[in-house]
Amino acid sequence: SKPHPAMLQAALSETGFEAAQAVMIGDTSYDMDMARAAGVAGLGVSWGYHDKTRLIAAGARRIVDRFDEVPRAVDELLEVTA
Repeated sequence: SKPHPAMLQAALSETGFEAAQAVMIGDTSYDMDMARAAGVAGLGVSWGYHDKTRLIAAGARRIVDRFDEVPRAVDELLEVTA
């Protein structure tokens, strides 16, 4: 369970993607902790359980405030890791 990276590692293994090719989208610090532990970029969403401060402290590389910002943020995070 979170923040252990096993869930993300399994998803990467099943899809054949590398950690640098993935983004974990989440609304808790546990999601960001898991992303960081798996070497995956963490994208925090501000409308969930934990506030922006906790998401950033847990390693979120970016925070979005609206759902329509997610696709662009994912693209930008993937460009940075490419």
